[in-house]
Amino acid sequence: MQRLSALDRISLILEEEKKSALELNSAKQISHQPFGWSLLADIYNCERGLGDKPDDFAVCYKFLEQLPDLIGTRKQSPPFLVDTDAKKYPDKAGFSGWVPLVESGIQVHTLIPTRFITIDVYSCRKFDPVAVLNMMKNVFRPAGGDIDIEYEFMPRGIKYPN
Repeated sequence: MQRLSALDRISLILEEEKKSALELNSAKQISHQPFGWSLLADIYNCERGLGDKPDDFAVCYKFLEQLPDLIGTRKQSPPFLVDTDAKKYPDKAGFSGWVPLVESGIQVHTLIPTRFITIDVYSCRKFDPVAVLNMMKNVFRPAGGDIDIEYEFMPRGIKYPN
C-alpha cells in the first residue's frame, strides 16, 4: 500500500468535499456559488517567519505580498505587518499582519514562544487551497512538513443572493 503525503490526502479530501458540496447543493436546489471561500490554517513547529530571526519580518511581509497573486486577487494596499512587543507581551511575541483585498483579506499571526503561525485567507474568488498550503509549507517550513499543518477550507455565504 502506497503511503500518501498529507497534501496528497488533502487533495483527495478536497475532491470528496467538492463532490459532497455539489450533491448537497443539488439536494437543496442551490443554483449559485457561495459568496466566498475561507482557508483557515494552523502551522506548528515553524522554522521561519516567526519574528525571532533577522529576516523573519521580510519573510512574513513577502508572504503577504505574494499570496494575493497566487490566488488571483487584487491588493487594496500594501500589507500591514506589526511586531508585538515581546517584553510587554512575552507569550504573544511575534507578528500580526493583514493585506486587504478587493475580494476580502488575508491575515497572519505568529507566536515565537510556541513556533506557531495561524493564517486566514478569505476571498470572494474561489482559489486552490492546496497551492496555498504548499506555499505556506515552503515559506514557513514546519519541522514536521505536511503533518504540522492543520486546515479547514469552507464556503462562505452559501445563502448569499447572486
